[in-house]
Amino acid sequence: MLQELTDQVFNSQYTAALPRDDSFALLFEGDHIAMDQTANRFPRLDEIQGSRDSLVYLFSIGETVFFLADAPLPPGMRWVEMREVRFEAPREMAFAAATGQQLSLWYKRNRICGACGEKTQQSSMERMLFCPACGQLYYPAISPAVIVGVIHGDSLLLTRMKNRPAHHRALVAGYAEIGETLEETVRREVWEETGLRVQDITYYKSQPWGFSSSLLVGYYARLSGSDVINPQDEELDSAFWVPRGELDVSFDGISMTNEMIVRFAKHGSDGLLRPEMPPFMG
Repeated sequence: MLQELTDQVFNSQYTAALPRDDSFALLFEGDHIAMDQTANRFPRLDEIQGSRDSLVYLFSIGETVFFLADAPLPPGMRWVEMREVRFEAPREMAFAAATGQQLSLWYKRNRICGACGEKTQQSSMERMLFCPACGQLYYPAISPAVIVGVIHGDSLLLTRMKNRPAHHRALVAGYAEIGETLEETVRREVWEETGLRVQDITYYKSQPWGFSSSLLVGYYARLSGSDVINPQDEELDSAFWVPRGELDVSFDGISMTNEMIVRFAKHGSDGLLRPEMPPFMG
């Protein structure tokens, strides 16, 4: 998946690292990020105009260090839509862009203390903002959400969200509510979106998803009761059972949704509804 960088090690621990000319700068403009013309790399710090005093350390991938920058678009760079980065950029770059955007939005949305209205300051010791007036502390917020592969015999439940391309097929998904366990979120989201009941809820794996500041948690579950689908009109264009043999989808190496669909297409329900699942090999 997107965060699986093979030989590259991702380190998100905050450090007061000094910027170097060969460090990468992440610049955001709305839902776009600055990259070169081929969307293969970000600008280096030696290509950024202006002072380095406002740079914010983000993370490192292998030996490469990334900083958040607020500067004009450098020469030779263009604004690339995040969706394009997700599908077209090298995996390390796409993961860095998504995670960097998540942190960029957190910094931007917490410039002012929500408790007293004073301007927040950055901690020099950890990834934290604090209010010097009232002492309120702010840490990066992560929204937990579930993705559910609902199995009925040798078929898998797929959905199509409204206002999405006709070919875009997904699984039931939704955010956890306050006071819920993730398993309760699975039952509620499946019921609310499709009118179906599930049992044998089995954890699959998780995925950090910076595009929506989420931690996605994947589950498989077996249908319990009627298989008649009543799709939720507000969110879904449609929901339907697809026999395993008709799941014409290839592994993209990006999203857990895709991986879960491909895994069912290859193996059916064998091994998917037990805690000890073999590694996914693509």
